[in-house]
Amino acid sequence: MKKAWFTLYLLLQSLLWGTWFEKMPETLTQPDGGIIECFVTGDQFYHRLHDEKGFTIVLNPKDGYFVYAQKNGDKIVPSEYRVHDVNPVDVGLSPNLLLSESKYKERRNQFAQDIARTDRDAPTSGSIEQINVFIKFADDPDFPNPRIFYDEPFSLEDEPSLRNYYQEVSYETLDVQTHHFPEWTLGNNTAYIDIHNRNYYQPYSGANPEGYENNDQRTEREHTLLKNAIESIEMQVPADLIIDANNDGYVDAISFVIYGETDGWAELLWPHRWSLYSEPVYIHGVRAWDYLFMLSESSYFNVGVLCHEFFHVLGAPDLYHYSDTGAPSPVGGWDVMEANSNPPQYMSAFMKYKYGDWLTYIPEITESGTYTLNPLQMPENVIYKVASPNSDTEYYVLEYRKKEGLYEINTPGNRSGLVIYRINTEAENGNASGPPDEIYVYRPGGTISSNGNFDSAPYSSNYNHTAINDDTNPAPFLYDGGSGGAGGLNIYNVAEAGETISFFVALGNAHLSVFPEIYEDSLEINHSSVESFTLSNDGEVGSVINYTANVSS
Repeated sequence: MKKAWFTLYLLLQSLLWGTWFEKMPETLTQPDGGIIECFVTGDQFYHRLHDEKGFTIVLNPKDGYFVYAQKNGDKIVPSEYRVHDVNPVDVGLSPNLLLSESKYKERRNQFAQDIARTDRDAPTSGSIEQINVFIKFADDPDFPNPRIFYDEPFSLEDEPSLRNYYQEVSYETLDVQTHHFPEWTLGNNTAYIDIHNRNYYQPYSGANPEGYENNDQRTEREHTLLKNAIESIEMQVPADLIIDANNDGYVDAISFVIYGETDGWAELLWPHRWSLYSEPVYIHGVRAWDYLFMLSESSYFNVGVLCHEFFHVLGAPDLYHYSDTGAPSPVGGWDVMEANSNPPQYMSAFMKYKYGDWLTYIPEITESGTYTLNPLQMPENVIYKVASPNSDTEYYVLEYRKKEGLYEINTPGNRSGLVIYRINTEAENGNASGPPDEIYVYRPGGTISSNGNFDSAPYSSNYNHTAINDDTNPAPFLYDGGSGGAGGLNIYNVAEAGETISFFVALGNAHLSVFPEIYEDSLEINHSSVESFTLSNDGEVGSVINYTANVSS
């Protein structure tokens, strides 16, 4: 497969959804030319630069140098120590300094202010025609690759791409086509050329007096840039291209690819989603509003990120926690909306049902018995619901994840099998504000406070992982307001993971009877006797009892 290091984000349905990056490599350049190899962790609302040992790095606006950070109350501020000049441990600095939860939420809310419209979803079936505009600044060189290179992650038909992925996960009901502008000639990747140099779109510092000084300046510069770019290509967009398939008056999907790599400290020159609320701009009478902004030469972007972002276009929420509350990760790599791989794995069957509309209903198991599921790659018989006898607001969902194909080969670990998760109807859509989480995947070692092992989540006889009940590891615990109460799910005899997978679901309440209930005897020293007891379950049909016999004298 030809490897394309660039992939494009798309417009999202909500301004409050993002993609989480964990310890992604980043190169910083000091004003004196010194190079810092570090990492970035976070999302569009807050991304933290840090070194290998976790010491946070920030920009000193006075001189433009990158320095180690220190805490001042609930604020993260520059220290006097430039990166590489000292060992941060020796000067008493602390690692892993994070923005406070209140400050993080404040940043998130900045992306939602002044937005006078309701959220909406793009259609989940039929065709979506998305618009992408290439941009470079006045002092930028040309894009280094031809247009076809940038189109591959969107359009490849037999290899991982946005179009191929959504055709597959939608069971051939959704076709996503991307249209790039400005028009190109002779294979070159042409772009709208802005009148300003790159440093105009970077933060102000002593080393960059042309940069923006506050959020208002940042907004004005970014929105003016995008307005001008859209107006420059409007007449190149065919008038009969359906860019508003759901007729809500807004462009379904629009994105901007800016030449170059991410700027480690600049919030503007960082992949993000926002709204053109301050600039009314139209394409053939359809307003451009939500948009995605990305950098072309960064290795952050791949088909996995692209597919994650496009599911937001269709209305799906994030499944990772936005705030670091210390709560366990809810889903891990079992859904593209928490931790997407490249190429990406699927979204879960529940997400296909609720947000993709590709599964029309969830059949509920209401009788004890043996049941069979097809793998999630199939269009039918891929999901079951089981109610919890101990909750009216939480229930279980079962699906079969088979580790094969372009995408599902990238699920966690090396196992295929039955994946079991809990749905909490009292939680918000998704897990961003959790806990409580809308979706939680059960895995060995996972508890109300511990992460556990996502790689071993699938149940099958291949791995002697064949049962889940209130006494197994993991137990099917409820969230139950954070107390983690017993859920009452009882599944056993999970079979081999083959073309299908079978399992037994036991419903109903059990009742243990012992006969005789009382036994009394006395024996001489060094004598013994043998007595028989009968244990029976005279509870509801299909119920199961797990018991332990203890003998005491």
